[in-house]
Amino acid sequence: MMIRPEWYYEEYLKGKTVEQITTTIRGLKREIGRLKKILEHPYYECSICPGEDVQLAMYVEYLEQAKLALAEVGGVYVPTKEDQRIAEFNANLAHMDKITFEYGQSLGNTKIRTVKVYGDGLTLQTSSRFSLEGESETVEVKDKQAFITCLQKLNIGGWCRYYDTYRYGVAVMDGDFWEVKISFTNGKRAVKFHGNNAYPYNFGKLQELFDDFWLDADV
Repeated sequence: MMIRPEWYYEEYLKGKTVEQITTTIRGLKREIGRLKKILEHPYYECSICPGEDVQLAMYVEYLEQAKLALAEVGGVYVPTKEDQRIAEFNANLAHMDKITFEYGQSLGNTKIRTVKVYGDGLTLQTSSRFSLEGESETVEVKDKQAFITCLQKLNIGGWCRYYDTYRYGVAVMDGDFWEVKISFTNGKRAVKFHGNNAYPYNFGKLQELFDDFWLDADV
C-alpha cells in the first residue's frame, strides 16, 4: 500500500542525515525508472492495485519530498542529465510556436491535431489523413499558459526520440503510429518524438491533454 507524501516524510526522511537522504533519493530514482520501463512495455497490462501508473505518480511525489528534506539538512541536490534535459525543454516550451500530434494506424487513417500559438492565445486544428470526413475543424482558445503548463508536467524532454517494440524482443509489422513535432520561436531547432506500437510511460496523459483541454472552448 502506498502512503501519502507527508507520511513518507515522517516515516523515511525526518531526522535523516544528508548521506541517508541522498541514498533514499537514489533508490527512489531507480524505482521510478523501473516503473517507467514496465509501463512502456508493449504487452503491459495492469494486474495489481495500485497500478504501476499510480505507484509512479506517488514515487515522483516522494522524490520531491526527499529533495526538500535534503535542502532542510543543508544538502544540495545535483540534477542528473535527464533532469537537465527536462528543465531545458520545459523552458523552451515557453517559446513554443506550434505542436502537432498525429496518431493512428500505420497503413490507415490518422488523426492530426495542430496547436498554433499567437500572442497569448492558441488555435487547435483537427484533421484526418486519408479520410473522407471532409474539411478540418478549428477551435480557438485564449489560455496559452495553461496549455504550456500541462505540457511541462509531462516531462517530454525526458522521452526517447523514437519508441518501438524491438527493444522488448517483440516484432510488430503493422499497427499504430504516433508522432509529436514541436517548433519554437527562440531559435531552437524543432524536435520530433515518434513511435510504432510503443509509447512513453505517460503517453495517455498527452492524449488526454489534446482531448480534454479544449472541451470548454467556444467553437
